[in-house]
Amino acid sequence: MTLEFTITQASKMRAKRRRIKGERKWRILRLLSIISLIISLTSGTVGILFIPSEKIELISILGILFSVCLVLFFICRSLIANMASHWIDDRLNERIWVEDGRLYQFIQMNFAGGLNYRSADERANLYIMDLDTIHNAKYDPKSGRIEFNALGEGIFYNDYQTGVIRERWDLKEDFVAIFYDYTEPSLYEYLKSIGVKFSEETIPFKIRDARI
Repeated sequence: MTLEFTITQASKMRAKRRRIKGERKWRILRLLSIISLIISLTSGTVGILFIPSEKIELISILGILFSVCLVLFFICRSLIANMASHWIDDRLNERIWVEDGRLYQFIQMNFAGGLNYRSADERANLYIMDLDTIHNAKYDPKSGRIEFNALGEGIFYNDYQTGVIRERWDLKEDFVAIFYDYTEPSLYEYLKSIGVKFSEETIPFKIRDARI
């Protein structure tokens, strides 16, 4: 029997918003963006409504403050959105399913950077994790981040459509599976239902954390 988890762009967007709101890593940037927006709007409003037109120098200063803070706001929001999309938006054409006691995760690779960073080519990774080997499972209820160790197999395809495999390797004890809970049904709830014991905690990680 196969259980296929549904993944949509809407569910990934909700997961990213939850991550931005729930993870402490983004608090300084979020606070800076809010302060910048408030200063920008305030200086613009004051300059337009309350400063006499003959006070050119003061209006110019407020105009510069408005522009600089508005740009800073967009820079902060762009940085947050970009960094918090890791493990979510960069998993192209992702599929997750369970079959014969194993958890499968299929991810295509991006074609290039820049405007093509969400365009997939023929390369892909397939992770196959034995459910009965899952251990050291953690779940962050604020952000929906899931981490666990598991044994299994990894496959890298040069061309997944024709089945051309470049590399196969064993998932060892130090392999860390990382997910955000954006599937339907919930991957976290499913794993709990089959007996995986989770520690609910705030999970520490580097801003650009990488899978071992």
